Amino acid sequence: MKIALVFLGLAALTAAAVMPTFEKKVADKDFLLRQKNLFKLVWRVNHPIYFPEIVEIAQNYRIEENLDKYTNVEAVKNFVFNYKYGMLPQGQVFSILNEKHKEEVISLFDVFYYAKDFDTFYKTAAWARVHVNAGQFVYALSVAVLHREDTRGLVLPPPYEIYPHLFVDTEVIQKAYESRMYKTVLDTNEEVVIPVNKTYFYPYYYYYNDKEVKQNKYVQDYKYQYNYDYNLNVHPENRLAYFTEDVALNAYNYYFHLDNPFWMNMTYNHHTENRGELFYYYHQQILARYLLERLSNDLADIDAFRFGDKIEYGYNPSLRYPNGKDFPVRPDHLETDEYNTYEVRLVKDFERRIVDAIDMGYVYTEKGEKVSIYNPKGIDVLGHLIQSTVETVNYKYYGKLYTLTVQLLGHIVDHYHGHNVAPGVLEHYETVLRDPLYYRILASITQIFLRYKSNLPYYQREELAFPGVKIDSVEVDKLVTYFDNFDMDISSAVAVSKLEEDIVIKARQYRLNHKPFTYRVNVVSDKTADVMVRVFLGPKYDNEGRVLDINDKRKLMVEIDRFPYQVTVGQNTIQRNSREILSTVEDFTSVRDTYKTIQDALKGKTQYYYEDVDRHCAYPSRLLLPKGKKGGMPFTIFVAVTPIDKTEVKYENTFGCGYGLGLMYQDQYAMGYPFDRVIDETQFYVPNFYEKDVVIFHKRVEDIDNLSH
Repeated sequence: MKIALVFLGLAALTAAAVMPTFEKKVADKDFLLRQKNLFKLVWRVNHPIYFPEIVEIAQNYRIEENLDKYTNVEAVKNFVFNYKYGMLPQGQVFSILNEKHKEEVISLFDVFYYAKDFDTFYKTAAWARVHVNAGQFVYALSVAVLHREDTRGLVLPPPYEIYPHLFVDTEVIQKAYESRMYKTVLDTNEEVVIPVNKTYFYPYYYYYNDKEVKQNKYVQDYKYQYNYDYNLNVHPENRLAYFTEDVALNAYNYYFHLDNPFWMNMTYNHHTENRGELFYYYHQQILARYLLERLSNDLADIDAFRFGDKIEYGYNPSLRYPNGKDFPVRPDHLETDEYNTYEVRLVKDFERRIVDAIDMGYVYTEKGEKVSIYNPKGIDVLGHLIQSTVETVNYKYYGKLYTLTVQLLGHIVDHYHGHNVAPGVLEHYETVLRDPLYYRILASITQIFLRYKSNLPYYQREELAFPGVKIDSVEVDKLVTYFDNFDMDISSAVAVSKLEEDIVIKARQYRLNHKPFTYRVNVVSDKTADVMVRVFLGPKYDNEGRVLDINDKRKLMVEIDRFPYQVTVGQNTIQRNSREILSTVEDFTSVRDTYKTIQDALKGKTQYYYEDVDRHCAYPSRLLLPKGKKGGMPFTIFVAVTPIDKTEVKYENTFGCGYGLGLMYQDQYAMGYPFDRVIDETQFYVPNFYEKDVVIFHKRVEDIDNLSH
């Protein structure tokens, strides 16, 4: 989960980049024990606790008898009241979008958050591990770890290791159950590897060789090969499953919402500045990245969703909850105009009121006061309205457009809740990106923001230009993507009666990756100046091969890098490797590997290093580039070098997911600048901007020479 940050040396005439480095610290015994105990708390969380010390605490600790150990006694009393009078039972499915579930889990989070010291926090968590719903426990504990000062540096397990049911298909979970039984019969400690059999999105031959089959009896039934061409019997939308079902992408989305809970306010000392704008930019960038992947697969743009539309494409998530309930399947050709429920009418009212506010230029507070939205903070006000955070200016009138839409569509096969159907994939942050319908929802939400942005004036040349600074050229290495394998530990999906019976079960998922690349920006400056470098990747053509103009292209530009730099007088070469991009991370380290390192460190065999800031919520580095095509697919790289106002620069070095796709820096410009507004081409092309065509090739990994991760 941790990555070492290595910054390449630059040419003699270049100045050092102005960016922080994360110092790795050697963990002492106290830190090691905290990290070890955190892992124990969530190990096989859907099964009885295996660790006797946690069971003992859970049986003997009484929250109501230790009120003096919490800084907010009233909040703790509120939780005790909720617990005594009935919270979500064990074994039931939790969703933060359910209003009752949300109120309950916030009260549980309060008890974790307001614990005066780590010892109280740990005892409270040990008690809750046994006594409260597992889903609520994991959510509240995770948010608390990310927002308490005394848990900084502690690593949360990858979410797909805590809840593999939400990340891998039912068939794989079933094989995991069978593997557990095989182990009992065969009495072997052999590691089990189960392929995720998604034949429709693998674009070329892939099979297990005889040696691998002989070494692992559990994959014998999975000896198969994939056709080079896509399976034409499967809906074209499934071509994107390698992206939408990527476990790292879904983990990233999950962590984003843990870092930025819509219900959290400054009471918790949570950084909320620009959170409304961040909501807009994060989701706009997720949508743009998805659309680039569609272009790589010859798929057309998508229509924004509105209630009343027909949902032509159904979706079968092939997922099962730990309690045995299947995720609901949405059929094809679903007519939504028949769902004229009270909640649907509310969604339509909320959207109309927000659009009216955009057109009028102001919103109404709960007291009836007008607040202008055409100012630097307007986009932030709008974002709070649409997401319905605690900072919305008028919850009653503008409602919860985003969350209610997602919740209603997640439960659309049982919209009256009359058949006890489990929540759908749209109702969980871990699974929402899997559903193609979600991107139509994002398109709808993004359209509202773009309507607001379209009312803003064009950027004028003086708002774009950087006098005395010019980009001479941009050079980019050959861009190559490929598919490789990733083994994720899904052992917690199956129960064991004691730790000694533990078995290692892994799911092998095929996933998109790219060869590391370097880009060089050659800048001429007549002064020494602090600058911000922004790098965007976007399409050159639409899915029918037509060249996109700048105003069509701007909505699809993905900001893949942003960092401060200092240019000096003369020629500067800014060189950056894709592995240096601060807003991305490599694969998470598995709990087993981290736990072993901790155990060795406690025995003095090695040292365990940690960072003050665990960049858990950074974009998967593997997914910087869309897939492209075998023979090459043209894209556009766009680089902007802009001045920095040091009074406005912010660096997300505490809690938070950063900006856009994990970007860590924010300056005086709007998120998405210079593509956030409609572009006047006569003003746009300034010397400190540079656009370059690039080609992305998709290859078989064995055909790539000198591949270096």
